[in-house]
Amino acid sequence: MKRRAFLATAGGAVVALSGCTSGGSGAGNDSKGDESIRTQSATLTFEVPAIDAGRLRSRITCDGENVSPNLVVVAAAAPITSLALVVTDPDAGPDPFVHWTLWDVPSTLEEVPENLANEARVTLDVETDGEPPTVSQGTNSEGTVGYTGPCSPNGESHRYQFTMYGLTEPLDVEPGAEPARVRAALDEAAVAGQTSYVATYGGESSE
Repeated sequence: MKRRAFLATAGGAVVALSGCTSGGSGAGNDSKGDESIRTQSATLTFEVPAIDAGRLRSRITCDGENVSPNLVVVAAAAPITSLALVVTDPDAGPDPFVHWTLWDVPSTLEEVPENLANEARVTLDVETDGEPPTVSQGTNSEGTVGYTGPCSPNGESHRYQFTMYGLTEPLDVEPGAEPARVRAALDEAAVAGQTSYVATYGGESSE
């Protein structure tokens, strides 16, 4: 897959977080144009193919196969060297439910395959010029390591936020760490780029 220097939104809303400025139309706009979010002059964009027209496909939820989604890294410009991802449900209550934390992803990697093993350290099954990269996963809010898919209660529609962080050095946190520890490490990390998708699930069935 050839890395592109632009962002295809894959049907998800792209939002600029605190400290970011958007090079595109911003969140809440239905425009299909390309968008890029820049922080500290670094560009970071990615795609989540499991987001379709702003909704999660059921395959990555508890109603489907409950597998971690495929991630496509579109652009990760210098000085970004390492990527981290946090997936949360901000509608779950006073504290967002953390569905997935992933880090130690090389910025040169074009794609994280779906269905990662629920282990603290996972060697990716991807083609590289050298040794396959090994990434780290933390504990989700259910207390298990790795990804756990959305299970919107009573069919309620919830929002799910996928936030990717572009770091200038590896995240200083041990594999298998709890969400609060990952959050604290991200707060202290040198973040050079940050991009987020928000999609919904529940209320209506998704394909």
